[in-house]
Amino acid sequence: MTAPKVVCQYRRASKLAAAFAARWPDPNEAVDTAELLSPIIWHRMAERAGITPPSPDTIALTIELLRERTTKR
Repeated sequence: MTAPKVVCQYRRASKLAAAFAARWPDPNEAVDTAELLSPIIWHRMAERAGITPPSPDTIALTIELLRERTTKR
């Protein structure tokens, strides 16, 4: 049995958020950077994290996961 789509999306977003945290340790900088990236750069970040290119929903979830680490809300 495969995991539901939402679970897979959360896993991909968590991996992307971890990749951002590794690249930009400052949580606020990670969020600011994530919000400015083009789809092509998101694709490259996903490749480096070892996942398929993210959907717009996965990108939005990744940004939300990054926001949870900040004082910015």
